[in-house]
Amino acid sequence: MKIRVPSVALRFPLGRSGLLALWVLVVLAMAAAVAHGQAAGTISEERVAELVQSLDGVVRQPTVDSAWVGVRVETVDGRVLYDFNGAKLMMPASNMKLITAAAGLELLGPDHVWETRVWLDPWESAGGSEHLTGPLPERLEGNIYLQGGGDPTLLQEDLERLARLLHARGLRHIAGDVVYDASFFDDQLRGPGWSWDYLDAYYAAPVSGLALSPDRDYDANTVKVSVYPAGALFEPGLVVISPSLAGIRVVNETRTAGAASTGSISAYWADDGSLVVSGSTPLGRGPTTMWIAMQDPAPLVATVFANALRQAGIEVAGDVVPGRVSRELVHVAGHTSMPLSQLLVPFLKLSNNGHGEVILKTLGRKFRSQGSWAAGRAVIESFLRDVVRVPGSFNISDGSGLGRTNLVTPQQLIAVLRYMADRPNFPYFYHALPVAGASDRMVGGTLRSRLQGTPAQFNARAKTGSIGNVSTLSGYVDNATGERLVFSIMFNHALGVPSTTYQDVIVTVLARWSSE
Repeated sequence: MKIRVPSVALRFPLGRSGLLALWVLVVLAMAAAVAHGQAAGTISEERVAELVQSLDGVVRQPTVDSAWVGVRVETVDGRVLYDFNGAKLMMPASNMKLITAAAGLELLGPDHVWETRVWLDPWESAGGSEHLTGPLPERLEGNIYLQGGGDPTLLQEDLERLARLLHARGLRHIAGDVVYDASFFDDQLRGPGWSWDYLDAYYAAPVSGLALSPDRDYDANTVKVSVYPAGALFEPGLVVISPSLAGIRVVNETRTAGAASTGSISAYWADDGSLVVSGSTPLGRGPTTMWIAMQDPAPLVATVFANALRQAGIEVAGDVVPGRVSRELVHVAGHTSMPLSQLLVPFLKLSNNGHGEVILKTLGRKFRSQGSWAAGRAVIESFLRDVVRVPGSFNISDGSGLGRTNLVTPQQLIAVLRYMADRPNFPYFYHALPVAGASDRMVGGTLRSRLQGTPAQFNARAKTGSIGNVSTLSGYVDNATGERLVFSIMFNHALGVPSTTYQDVIVTVLARWSSE
């Protein structure tokens, strides 16, 4: 999931002096490995033994004993260099996204797009494809239909553009309703195994066939809440929400605090559907912002579209109601998403959970005729077994890794990474992975503040993963002599263990290691 709050200092059970000693041991071991020399293009058992000794010095620390740890390292051609519980089933957290991205690229293709379509009830002169782009009736006696295709990148401005397009083609009055069709996916909005206590959080937003994003991070089906300070202390702040045309009633319980304070706001949905916003924002500062998951996206998206029609000068007499698109309707406009190859960038770099679920449900829709978690899981499981041919058993419950019933092994994750490294779609996959130490969030993503000043900076490309007491990191790194290594590092039940620190040490060891 994306990190939207400032990072805080870790507390290391090793103590800072112990951690420094660990780094010194690693550096000395690597220096000794380099000193031995080796013919180019080969990796001797002696070199591998030195690598094993260095990595054992990290994963066998006493402070890790209470956690479940799995670490595996291979070359891209499959030589196993290190294995510590590599066949142990563990929760992958967002490392699950590696599997979903690979399945999406290989089965849907990099050019796959999602479509949102607008349909009208037939009118007297309707007939033929010319009405897809030609003049529309000034007054439509029937309904207008908004049909979702699962697009997680649809923005309010896209719906506004569609409304202006309809107005430009002559439509001025709709006597019927705005009918929304979200049946591209099933009506199960939350993933199996998701916990009740975070369902309002942006990272657990509902997954609907008709979706809307508040900004270009594309956190579909969330509402962005920004609170601007008033001109005086203790006065209510100005609450601005996106999408702004959603028709949401906001209850403002915010206050403007002192300029030296730290802004903090919260929001929740009241029983009457209103959005209650509370907290404080500092005087003289910019907005304090948060995101909250929508409750039922489809009618809200349709409301945005209805209001966009009115804003464009098209009168809508009816209500916003659910329904289905049928064959006799006339298709008059639409919006197409970015291709999957581009969506992978916010999906993997920002660890966007919703994108993983959209890809999974789309796989189910395309290959099993059902846009459901069950159908999508079946497709991904078949991809792992029959295409990648991963060893051992596993359990897939969702496409993002948010659910705690996902179970895979480090060896299986490496099998997926190695498989993709040999595929024509690999450039899309590799490009979308976070780059260690790259400060631009759309390059470094969730690794932008890690591994800086090490040989892994700008070198390692890997996917992070984090849910309660679970921390994972899997990806690629080139060693000191240019060989590409594939690694998976998984910590489960890591209560009080500085997992990310250990992961960074391991990746640095790999980047320093020379096979010559």
